[in-house]
Amino acid sequence: METLNNEFIKELETKLKSLPSLTVDVEREERWMTAEQIRDWAGIANSPEDIDQFLCDQWQLGRLKYIRPAKHPHRSKLVTLWGHIENVWPIDPSQFQISRLDEPMQLERFELPGDAPQIFVSYSSIDLDLVKQLRKQLAIKGFQTWLYISEIKRNNYIIDNVSSGIKKCMAAIGFITRSSIGSAWVYSELEMAVNEINHVYALFDTSDHALMRLLESFVPGTPSLYNLDLIQPLTDAYLEKGIEHNIEGYRNSIGNLLNSLGHYTEKVMFPNYPPEWNGSKVFINFPEFLQKLALLK
Repeated sequence: METLNNEFIKELETKLKSLPSLTVDVEREERWMTAEQIRDWAGIANSPEDIDQFLCDQWQLGRLKYIRPAKHPHRSKLVTLWGHIENVWPIDPSQFQISRLDEPMQLERFELPGDAPQIFVSYSSIDLDLVKQLRKQLAIKGFQTWLYISEIKRNNYIIDNVSSGIKKCMAAIGFITRSSIGSAWVYSELEMAVNEINHVYALFDTSDHALMRLLESFVPGTPSLYNLDLIQPLTDAYLEKGIEHNIEGYRNSIGNLLNSLGHYTEKVMFPNYPPEWNGSKVFINFPEFLQKLALLK
């Protein structure tokens, strides 16, 4: 890591400052650089992993005066973004975690063999109770579940661990609720899963009537031109939970996820198919999904 030093940081500051500022109307990622882009720009032999590790360490030690990581990963790649604070505004390191600060949560233990196939579940922490129900149903069918809240150890870098977690799982599930449908993390995790593993599923919370009405407007194979009247109930409820979120970003994330549904192996209704459903028939019920999943073992 001889090239990763204070001189490298100064040169990177200048490069990142040259990117578009908030006053310029560009895609979010154009204001940031990934470690891979930084490597290619700098012409150094260090791997993107080395560069991320170095910058993460410097950030946590308070040695990056003008550079900071983004709170959310790259929209379509599960990697850290780095930007200059004059372009992406400064932020206190205590305002978000780049590494895990607490201990993993101890979840209910299930009697499963050590080599039981593992399934990655992408979700919003707000929906943990529902995800625990899903986890139990999967355990009954003989599957272990990879959840970030229980799998990432204290002081480990979150993005690196999530990325490696996806790669070692045989399938991935996106648990889609009014909270997670607008999550940049969930979208990025599912995009990576589509590229890394063969089976990626979207499970939708059918107890949320507003979410179901939005899904009824989904037409397979066509871009989602969503109706803001359908999105507003989800937006209002999301903000009531006290989460800081850019409204336009939330709406854009909904559109991104709906437009990516065609990439997923199945679209699943959880826990039961809505009794009055007027939308696409591409959605299957949860018991049918479990049967298909069992065939993969």
